Amino acid sequence: MFKKLYLIFILFVFNNAYSNDLCDLLLNDDFTVPEITINEGFSVTVEIEVKKVRIFAQSTLSEFAFDQRTRFPNENFAKFINKNYPNLKSSSCLMYGDEKISAVLKKIEIIEPTIRSNKIIENKFRFLNVFKVFDEGLNKDLWGYEYEQSKKFEIENINTFNRFPFDNIVTYVDFEYEQLKFEEVVDDYELEYGDQFGVGKKSQIEWNKSEIKRSSTMNEFKLIDHGITKEEMTFVGGNTYPSYLYYFEFKRNVGYYILKVLLPVIFIVFLSFSVFWIRNQEIEAKLNVSIVCLLALIAYNFAVNTDIPKINNLTILDSFVLISYLFSGLSTFMAIYSYYDYRRDKLVGDFNPIDKKLRKAAPSFYILSIIVVCSFIYTLE
Repeated sequence: MFKKLYLIFILFVFNNAYSNDLCDLLLNDDFTVPEITINEGFSVTVEIEVKKVRIFAQSTLSEFAFDQRTRFPNENFAKFINKNYPNLKSSSCLMYGDEKISAVLKKIEIIEPTIRSNKIIENKFRFLNVFKVFDEGLNKDLWGYEYEQSKKFEIENINTFNRFPFDNIVTYVDFEYEQLKFEEVVDDYELEYGDQFGVGKKSQIEWNKSEIKRSSTMNEFKLIDHGITKEEMTFVGGNTYPSYLYYFEFKRNVGYYILKVLLPVIFIVFLSFSVFWIRNQEIEAKLNVSIVCLLALIAYNFAVNTDIPKINNLTILDSFVLISYLFSGLSTFMAIYSYYDYRRDKLVGDFNPIDKKLRKAAPSFYILSIIVVCSFIYTLE
């Protein structure tokens, strides 16, 4: 009995000792945190870890999944705490759980970029840390915020689809920091040892970008370049703010389309040219070969159509298929005309002279047409 009462007493003392700690304050409905003062020397550290970049091959969209960790000071919060809660025992508050963090973030102002996207799929907070540290740059204690978000969203690609499947895809994430002034931000600032917030003459945004992790969904594309560029954005009133573009450039792996589309279609078209080696008397055999090849070409095009993006632009692959249709249909037409010409002029021999000329001319013009037309489309923007 005595031991139980003792434990209750210890728990009572412990709870009361920490009843005014930082987490309790932040979760209190009546507690309001002062706004952030963004002045000279203010700094923001942003770390981006890209988890997945998924390119939708059948559309012009990409899906991004990444973790974003942001860290920055709040001098007003430090003054407010020192004045109103001088006996605060806790020097930090670490919270987990999206619901709890979202409730706290309704009462405090954080530096969070606006991300332009077509569709937000996920935006969850992993943790929020409000903490006090001694900053050697200012020789005093500062309060700061650090939080991490898990984000996933869809954005529109910049694509040269007319070159498909020899195209490149450029896509980017646009981070717009509307709370900061463009002219006061210094980029690529390296924090000095012991300088917790990188206090300097101007504001800083430090970017630490990670390498892109290859995903099984990215087999169709190869990452050839990625990085961060800064742009100056302007409000209606004329004030400017920084926008950071985290861009990615992908090149489509063309091997699949060469092996599964281009080579089989070329084989079918060349097979249709075999009618020029069939004797004129065997018109049924000529028509069977040419029509079967044309139907096989149409059927094969329907079979691979699911792997081709649904776009309105005329692409290199579209041009290639149309030229193949034309020459395959031409072999059918020439088989009929050659037989008609052979019977009309009562030619002697097994082959019409036209057939003999087309044995070399048809394949040569077919390949030449593909090169000329596809090269022209490739040069178009």
